[in-house]
Amino acid sequence: MHSHLEAVKHHLTETLLAKARARDSLFNIVEFSYKVTKWCDRMVTCYMDTVYGALGWVRSLCCKPGRDLLGALQAAFDDPACQAVYLVTNGLPQSNPEEVLHAVSSVSQQRPVHVFCLADKWTGSEGQDFLRALAQCTRGSCHLVTLNTADLTQVTRSVFNIGSTGCQLRKQAHFVF
Repeated sequence: MHSHLEAVKHHLTETLLAKARARDSLFNIVEFSYKVTKWCDRMVTCYMDTVYGALGWVRSLCCKPGRDLLGALQAAFDDPACQAVYLVTNGLPQSNPEEVLHAVSSVSQQRPVHVFCLADKWTGSEGQDFLRALAQCTRGSCHLVTLNTADLTQVTRSVFNIGSTGCQLRKQAHFVF
C-alpha cells in the first residue's frame, strides 16, 4: 500500500471533489491499521467546504502496521446513513478471514462493500480470494487496481461484480482504507 498511497489519496480527492460539485451526497472516511480512525463521527454532506476540511486529513494519512479491517467495516456500518462502503486495501485482515466474513454479512445489513484491491496482478492468492468473497457476501463488487504512480494512471479489472450496477458511487458512502 505504501508505494500506492499518494495515488490513492489523489483519486480519493478527485472523487470527493466531483461528488461535492453534484451536491447530493453524504460521505465519511475511515482509516484502519492497528486501530480504526474516522475522519468525522458521522456522515457529512459532501459540500466543497466539508471536502476541503477532509483533504487535510486525507493528506496526513500514512501507512501504519496492522489491519483491523473488521473494526473499520463495523465503524462504517455503525452509521445508519451509510448506504455503501468503498474499501481500498492490498491484502488480508489481521483477524481470521472467516470471522470477518461472518460478522460483516450480519453487520452490513444488505449494504454493499465495493473492494478495490491494489496489486500488481490478480494471482488468486488467499488475500485476493478473501476480498472477492467479502464483495460477494455483501452483494458488492471487487476490482483489481494496478496503479502506475509515475503518471497516476490506473488499470482496473473487475474480478467480481454483482449485477450491472455493481459499483455506482452511492449517495451516502464511507471510504475505508
